[in-house]
Amino acid sequence: YLHPSIIEMAAAYLYHLVENHPFVDGNKRVGAMAAIIFLDLNGYDFDATDADFTAMVLKVASGKMMKSEISMFFREHTHSR
Repeated sequence: YLHPSIIEMAAAYLYHLVENHPFVDGNKRVGAMAAIIFLDLNGYDFDATDADFTAMVLKVASGKMMKSEISMFFREHTHSR
């Protein structure tokens, strides 16, 4: 795998879907949901508030947050089942 952990893989999904803008509309929503669903499918619960998660995704979209910072956010707001 390119990324060494599930958390880092989820961060990559979010980051690249938001930054690369593959769709005409909904890139932030798709990136956010892809990461959360990926975490869920791999046995992780996500407990960030909607407000905190939205703020983080908007930082990614504005170029103010990198993959490593997204990984830290996910580490703080996920736990394995």
